[in-house]
Amino acid sequence: MTKSALSLRIYRNQKKLRRQIVEDAVSLFFNEITSALQRGQRVELRGLGSFSLRRRPCRLAHNPKTGVTKNVDEKTMPFFKASKQLQELINLPPSSAWERVRKGRERRLLLVHSQPDGFVSETTLERPEIQRAGPQKTVDPPQCEKW
Repeated sequence: MTKSALSLRIYRNQKKLRRQIVEDAVSLFFNEITSALQRGQRVELRGLGSFSLRRRPCRLAHNPKTGVTKNVDEKTMPFFKASKQLQELINLPPSSAWERVRKGRERRLLLVHSQPDGFVSETTLERPEIQRAGPQKTVDPPQCEKW
């Protein structure tokens, strides 16, 4: 999602605000994050994550195409660490979400799906009454390959 798309979505959800005010607010939000990072401060947005700075030491870099080795100066790079909430939402496939509801860990689960056109659809899963007639078939989660 781009900054202009974000501004447009907020504008569509908040009809009382003028579009220019929404665009200015979104720009101000990002400018404040940038300014805080320029001052060396950490920015934490609860439920989203935190922005901080990391120093990359100087190193020798090798260009594989030309074979030239060159010295790269030390850099300060912005770093984003997602919050635990955001990580759980991103890594929760709908099938495992349904498993959590089915196993009774949660009574109701709200799934938010972002669509390519920028709109968000919400699905609420409620725990159904389960008739247990025999052994339940369980599906193991996929295993990641180790390097």
